[in-house]
Amino acid sequence: TYWPMRALLFRLLDLDEERNLQRAYIDRMEFLLVSNQPATPEDPAGAGFTAVNLNQSDIRAITRMQLKLLETDLINALPRFKSGLEKAHLQDIRYRIHRVLEPRN
Repeated sequence: TYWPMRALLFRLLDLDEERNLQRAYIDRMEFLLVSNQPATPEDPAGAGFTAVNLNQSDIRAITRMQLKLLETDLINALPRFKSGLEKAHLQDIRYRIHRVLEPRN
């Protein structure tokens, strides 16, 4: 499955801002998976949004799938990095994804 946002966010690792954006992406995906808070404002129609109940939508299933795909991408990419900041960053992102997908482990 191709998802442009995942491909765009994780194609480059050379700038601090890009790594920070990648961390923020994982944080947002975690929010979508585990948050009990509404994903839209209290008055979504007034803000121009459609109300979404995360528990009754496909958002969590798609989010989980995207995280699993990203984890596979990271597993495949890690052997190309022998050491350094990029490898540490990829390992950290993989750990964060695992923590989101398997919170009890």
